[in-house]
Amino acid sequence: MTVKEADRAAVMLAVLERRLKQREAAERLGLSVDVRDRVDAAKAAQAARPDWKPAPDHPWRRSFKPARAAA
Repeated sequence: MTVKEADRAAVMLAVLERRLKQREAAERLGLSVDVRDRVDAAKAAQAARPDWKPAPDHPWRRSFKPARAAA
């Protein structure tokens, strides 16, 4: 864990323990409260679907295969 991650964890723990308000935590982390809410929502959505994978023909799963040069 990097120093930045450790600082972030400490700030988040302070928020959970109600020693720090969300707005103050967002200021310390250099984020807005709206961004923090979006990150939390995205993490919750991802946790709700841990087995989700894109379809085999999805662009993320396609590998780049360059065309062969004519000999």
